[in-house]
Amino acid sequence: MARKPKDNGSRKFGAPLYCAAWPAGSYPIVGGGGGKRSSGIPNRVVVLKAENGSLLDEEQGDLRTNELTPFNMALHPNGQTVVVGVGSAGLQVIDITQQPGSAPMLTLAPETTAQQEVLSSFGEAKGLAFSNDGKLLAVGVHDAVHIHEWPSLVSKATIKRRKDELTDAVRDVDFSRAHANNAVIAVTCEDGSCSLWLWSQSTRVGELELPSELAGGAFKSCRFSRDGQKGLFTVVNHQGSGHLLYWHQTDVGEMEVLRQTRANSFAAPITAFDISPSGTFLGTGTSEGDVATFLAEDLRPLQRVKGAHMVFTTALTFARDEQTMLTVSADASALATKVSRKPISSPSQFHLLIAVLVCILALFCMLAWSRLGLGGTSGALQDRAHIQASTNQEL
Repeated sequence: MARKPKDNGSRKFGAPLYCAAWPAGSYPIVGGGGGKRSSGIPNRVVVLKAENGSLLDEEQGDLRTNELTPFNMALHPNGQTVVVGVGSAGLQVIDITQQPGSAPMLTLAPETTAQQEVLSSFGEAKGLAFSNDGKLLAVGVHDAVHIHEWPSLVSKATIKRRKDELTDAVRDVDFSRAHANNAVIAVTCEDGSCSLWLWSQSTRVGELELPSELAGGAFKSCRFSRDGQKGLFTVVNHQGSGHLLYWHQTDVGEMEVLRQTRANSFAAPITAFDISPSGTFLGTGTSEGDVATFLAEDLRPLQRVKGAHMVFTTALTFARDEQTMLTVSADASALATKVSRKPISSPSQFHLLIAVLVCILALFCMLAWSRLGLGGTSGALQDRAHIQASTNQEL
């Protein structure tokens, strides 16, 4: 259900927004549009500007994509290229050039005929990821995960959707930084599964199993840790609420949950997720338009913005300096949020403190009433003894 707009610093950009990336400096980019030209809403990638944790009203530039709507994007590690998923038309490659002191310019990258054929052959891409060294691109689609060299787009491997391999259409994909030669990827699928793959051999090397309290939940997104450890962050939606789980590979190669947390206090599924460039922070957005940030090392919540968007959050990204997080929504809004370094106080600790104070106050009250009650009883007994003595004397 749509909410009434809030004056929270969000900015509207005239079209549903579906994807975002932050190449460098203070200039994030977002993508979206209205689909067919008959909608009257242009499809484009827009350059924005953030200052002191807030977005400026003015657009800094854009690139029209005609009738192709940008639905998702992956930024190359060099920050100079972004690959954009444009629905059933496959992928487009956009070059980002910037002169000192000016906003970046976006242009369609020149492509050979062979590259154009590869890019269009993917169809609708749901998961996009570059390897850390930028030499590989993973593309997850409805029936496979394709691994290609970059920028040549030479095919390296394909993991297909079939009984002994992928179990369903791909939702998300990411490369591990802890394994040599970018050898391992994580994949989440529409059936709610999450698996690890040695992609060069199309071999599944692990299948994550949810803890008993989250049985029946569905994996949505996955990001490997950025510190070189064999750790994996996942989003799990369970019974209408979103959760973050951190998995670590044991000495025998099994993946076990080390930490988990409910990723929001608004009882809504998580619809957007990402990790900051250094791996220090995690960001989430929900189906209710709420957004939050977390400290990756222990999953402590740092901040929550309830009702950041009127409808579901579609994507988020962090600035390279990790000072700001940008979130976008299908309500055509974008919001920049300064990343807090101070964790939110735990409600349970606060309630415990209040409970202790109440108990202490109650104890003092009981002692006070007890003293008053004893004093009153003593006085009454003395009066009764005096009356009895007087009566005896009269008799």
